[in-house]
Formats: sequence, C-alpha cells, structure tokens
Amino acid sequence: MEDIFNNPWVQSPQIPSVQELIKTVTPVNYIRGSGQARQRLDLLEASYRNWVADIVDLVDFKYCYFVNGVTDALNQWIATETRPWQYLKGDYEYARLIGGKGESVEEIQSDKLLYISNPACATGNVISLDKIDNPVIMDCAYVGSIAKTQLSIPKNTEQIWFSFSKGWGLVGQRSGLVFSKKPHRSLKLMKKVEAWNYTSVEIC
Repeated sequence: MEDIFNNPWVQSPQIPSVQELIKTVTPVNYIRGSGQARQRLDLLEASYRNWVADIVDLVDFKYCYFVNGVTDALNQWIATETRPWQYLKGDYEYARLIGGKGESVEEIQSDKLLYISNPACATGNVISLDKIDNPVIMDCAYVGSIAKTQLSIPKNTEQIWFSFSKGWGLVGQRSGLVFSKKPHRSLKLMKKVEAWNYTSVEIC
C-alpha cells in the first residue's frame, strides 16, 4: 500500500520561521457578538487584499469569508451548488469525490460552470483564462508558492479561494479565505454568527 504521507501532493512546506511565529500566538476565544472576532477578521481581510493586489484584482469581490483551508471552501461550495460543472482533466479531484455534478473534460466547454485551480495544482503553471465566458469558481490555493504572477480573472468568476497552507506553510492551521461577488449561501450565515477559527485568524 502506498505511503500517503510520502506523497508530495499531500505534504506542504514546514517553514522554520513560521513554526516559531505560531508559538508566539496565544489562543483566543472571543465572545460571539462582542465584535472582537469580526474586527480581527476584517484586519486579516484588508491585509490579504493588500498583499494579493499585484496577483489578483479583488475589487469586484466584496464579500470575504474565513474557511478551514480550501478544502472547506470546496465543501461549502459542493454543499450549495446545484448546477452541472466541469473541471480540466488532471485538476484537483476532491470536489468530484465528495459529490456534485462534476465532469472531467479535456477542453473547457462553453456551456458549463468551470471549477479550476490557478495556478494549476498539477503543474504549478498559471493558466490564461482571458477568453473564458463561463461562470468560474477559481481555486487559488497555490498562490504564494510560486513567483508573483498576475492572474487573469474571467469576467464571470463568482468565487476566488486562497489557502495559507502551501505558500505560507500553515497546513496544520487549516486556514483560507473565500472572496465572492455575492453573499455566499452558507458562509454568510457562519460569518453572521462569527463561527470560524479565531486563533487561526490571529496566526494568519
């Protein structure tokens, strides 16, 4: 049987300086409704928007949600998605494995929602999507693990997801951000009651 923990697709970097930084963060458990958790998440959102501005233009993505990594973003999306969707052969398989109406395709079909990782999870390459008119869910989990490169965002992109695991070495913190043009069907409720990992926000 394959030793899954020696699989490079399973592992994420362990950055010594990041590991030391994690030790300096005191766990927090804010009282929901006090506003403290929301303030800290707002600060993280503003900081991340500033950092990623040279890579992705998020000006049209007014809504931001904290998630337990891109895996959680996928869980939330599949749980609320009713449309058929497609992904390129070789792309991240998790969404298809947990359900939904996903179909693997060799080339992008113009009539379906597209889930795509960019930079591509299989190669780390940036994919040009300038001419795509499809609705798009863009998984940018690998931003930060390659050189800063501006990504083209198709006009009909609905959500963009980011992870702190790969580029930031925070795999064990299960931390990520979802940016969307419209309120997210499930995450908006979680945000309303401040239901996210407060300590992971502090670390990020």
